[in-house]
Amino acid sequence: MAVSSTADWSRLPSVIIVDILAILPLKDRLNASTTCSRWRQCLFHPSMWRNIELNLDNEDECARANFLSARCGNFARNFCLEWPDDFAASKNALAVLQRFGRNRNLTKFCLNVCNSEFDDETLDGFIDTTEDILLNSKKLKYLSLGYIHELCDSELLYRIGDNCGTSLTTLHLASLLPDDSTPGIEPHCLRPFKNLQVLSLNYDDLTSDLFSVLAQPHRVKLQHLLVLADGLESDKPKVLDSMWQDLVAYNPQMKVILTLLSVHPSEIMNIFRPSMPLSTLRIMYSGPIPRSTMDFISAYNSKTLEALYLHEHVDSDEPPNLLFPDVEGVEDPLVMLAWRCYKLSYLSIIGYEVMDENLIAIARLRGPKLKTFEVLSDYIVDQTADENYGATEELIKQISHSLGKTWSPLESVEEPTFPAILKSDLLISAD
Repeated sequence: MAVSSTADWSRLPSVIIVDILAILPLKDRLNASTTCSRWRQCLFHPSMWRNIELNLDNEDECARANFLSARCGNFARNFCLEWPDDFAASKNALAVLQRFGRNRNLTKFCLNVCNSEFDDETLDGFIDTTEDILLNSKKLKYLSLGYIHELCDSELLYRIGDNCGTSLTTLHLASLLPDDSTPGIEPHCLRPFKNLQVLSLNYDDLTSDLFSVLAQPHRVKLQHLLVLADGLESDKPKVLDSMWQDLVAYNPQMKVILTLLSVHPSEIMNIFRPSMPLSTLRIMYSGPIPRSTMDFISAYNSKTLEALYLHEHVDSDEPPNLLFPDVEGVEDPLVMLAWRCYKLSYLSIIGYEVMDENLIAIARLRGPKLKTFEVLSDYIVDQTADENYGATEELIKQISHSLGKTWSPLESVEEPTFPAILKSDLLISAD
């Protein structure tokens, strides 16, 4: 019998079509799905859409999100949703979220947002829909509630503990601008989650009971503890150094990522303790920083500090902020920190004036180990020049030589910087 020289692609078994599509990049996969209706049906095989990441930045992305959530909302495994911080975008996000309400296969549920704005009806919808999704999830490993403090509810955590207490390894519960009347996380609601390796919380949630829960026998060791202080409660009991000692004794490899947002300089030192194993420190929008802060970090975190962010508002109409107003006539504390903290590989100084000679010293001390070195060009002070501010060619040359790579200062930065930084924290998950 003669064999036709023309291939009939529509007769290929579905399993073969799915295998072909699976090895293609997304763009080629979409093009291949136009071959015929059967190939298009195979494009939406559950194995092809385990990971759904949606961003509602514009109309095209919203249309894509609505289409994919309608087709894949019931079977996707990993789901991440991001949207701008306005009322209209929140309504669109709720519509997408509701299509995942019956999904029993989720292993990752991530709301990747900061400063979301809701009207009462939309917020109620978010609370109800999120609860439906989490109570349906039996295999959840990763959960982020996107800094939305209304979702960080102890009662909900108690309830989902029955479903995924043993499966959850990453839990992001830190929230922004909690209302004074909003209760914090009850420590005992975290008891069922014995396999947590990554946990983010508000600083106000750190209590002796919480530390006791996280140091219980038979718990998996914490890899990362992310702590967000969005201002400080004046009546919060102090976190004692002995509490950190006990926690570190049980979790010896734990790294602490501490973000201080709009914390008054006089309150900053109330947070630090000698036994807190700081890996990343961010002091943001808190005004001039006392020298004592950097001296303390240099003394007690010389073996642990890997990243330091010092960010203030950038305002071209105002004179630059002084980073350390109390260091005249003494060695710059950042230079000393760069010398003592031998793991420091990321340094970002935004919105503060910095001396060119100090930048050169830091680059020489850290060398190629300093992978990222961020400063704003307009905030670099050159005392030898008539025009005091700006990066000279000689400065750029010297720092590039010390770092072993081409370096240049930032010319501008998106304001404010903290939303992008806090959202990047939500990408931290268990190994």
